[in-house]
Amino acid sequence: VTAVDYESLILAEYAGAESVSVWGGEDNDPPYYGRVMISMKPYSGFTISDAAKESIKNQILKAKQSITVNPVFVDPSYFYVGIAASINYNSSSTTLSAEQISAQVSDAIAGYFSLNLQKFNKNYTHSALTNTILAKNSSITSVLLTLKLQRRIIPTLNTTNIFSGDTAIKFRNPIKPGSIASSYFYITLNGVTTLVKISDVPDSATPNDTGTGTLQLNSVTNNSVVVSGIGNINYGTGVLTITGISPSGIPAGVTDIRITGKIQETSYNLVVSRNEILVQDDTTINQLGGLVAGTTVTVTAQV
Repeated sequence: VTAVDYESLILAEYAGAESVSVWGGEDNDPPYYGRVMISMKPYSGFTISDAAKESIKNQILKAKQSITVNPVFVDPSYFYVGIAASINYNSSSTTLSAEQISAQVSDAIAGYFSLNLQKFNKNYTHSALTNTILAKNSSITSVLLTLKLQRRIIPTLNTTNIFSGDTAIKFRNPIKPGSIASSYFYITLNGVTTLVKISDVPDSATPNDTGTGTLQLNSVTNNSVVVSGIGNINYGTGVLTITGISPSGIPAGVTDIRITGKIQETSYNLVVSRNEILVQDDTTINQLGGLVAGTTVTVTAQV
C-alpha cells in the first residue's frame, strides 16, 4: 500500500478530511522506521480529534495496511502568512474609490489562499499572488507585497516553557534580523505581574541575514528589556529556540502566543513539506493582546 493509496482511501472513506498527507516513516525527520506517517486537515478547525484518528486507524486502514507497518498520526503544522499590500491605481481609468479597490484586493488575496493554498503540498508563489491582484482591476498599476510568517504556541501557564530541538519554533524560511515580534503575555517579575512581548536583537553590530540573534522580553509599557537571553534565532534557517519563558497569563480575547517575523525578500516563494500547511494570517486587531491585522491593504490613487 503506497502513500497515495492511504491518502485516497482516507479521503474516500472519511468525510471530515479536507486534505491528507502521507509519508513513510523512513522519510520522517527524525526517521520513524516501520511506520507510515499520516497528517489530516479537517474542513472545520485545525486538527482531527483523537477519537476520529482511532476510528480511521481501526475502521478504514486496518484491513489495508501491511502487517509490519503501523500508522502514526501527526497533527498539521500551520504557517500563518501575513500580507501587507501597497497598491497604486489610476483613478482616471475607474469610477471605483480607493476603499472599493482595497476591498477588491482583499478579496483577491483571500481567493488566492483559498484556491491555491491552505492544504498539504501547496506552495506559495509570490508572482502568482501579484498577478492575481493585478488581474482583479485594470486600473491597478503597481503591487508591492511584504510578507510575514507567524507561528502560534499555546503555553502552559505558571511553569517554564521550553521550545528547542524537535520543539523549536521553525519558520522554515529566512527571517529579517530585528523583525521578531510576539503578541503579549503576562509574567511575574519580582512579585509584580508584568505584560511583556518577545523581540530579537542581532548578535552582530551590522545585522547579518545568515547570522544569529538573541531573544529577549520587553515591557509592553515602556519597551525596556525586562528579561534578556531567553533564547536565540538563526536568521538564515528561521529556527527560533526559546530556552525558557514562564507566562502567568494571557490578555483577554487571546488564546495563544503568536510569534511573527518578516520574510527576507529573496525568499518570498514559500515551500512546505509533509504535514505543513500555509494559511492566510487571520489575525484581527486586539490592542490589549498586542495583535495586529494579519492582512493590510494600502491603496494610493494616481492620475
